[in-house]
Amino acid sequence: MTTTRPLTGCGSTWPRTASPRTEDFSPPLLTLYGGTSWLHGDTPTARVAFHAATSADPTYKMAGYLHMRLLQQVPVEEAAAIFRQAAAEAGY
Repeated sequence: MTTTRPLTGCGSTWPRTASPRTEDFSPPLLTLYGGTSWLHGDTPTARVAFHAATSADPTYKMAGYLHMRLLQQVPVEEAAAIFRQAAAEAGY
């Protein structure tokens, strides 16, 4: 059993819980963590999380897209617009 500190903010140890036992879910979890960090203005943590997600699965397009947009210094709201548009088109 892995013991980690509770999630207390974007600088927590949460990304380390995406360990080999959750390997299949690591890219989505790390991408979610990166997106949340970015939304809260913690771009260094977001960069690390997106990099870890794309390193774990280079074909995971959401992580690749968000990582690229972050590195291009695109505002987070602009990067998120594509997901809002897709959700609206799908009726969500």
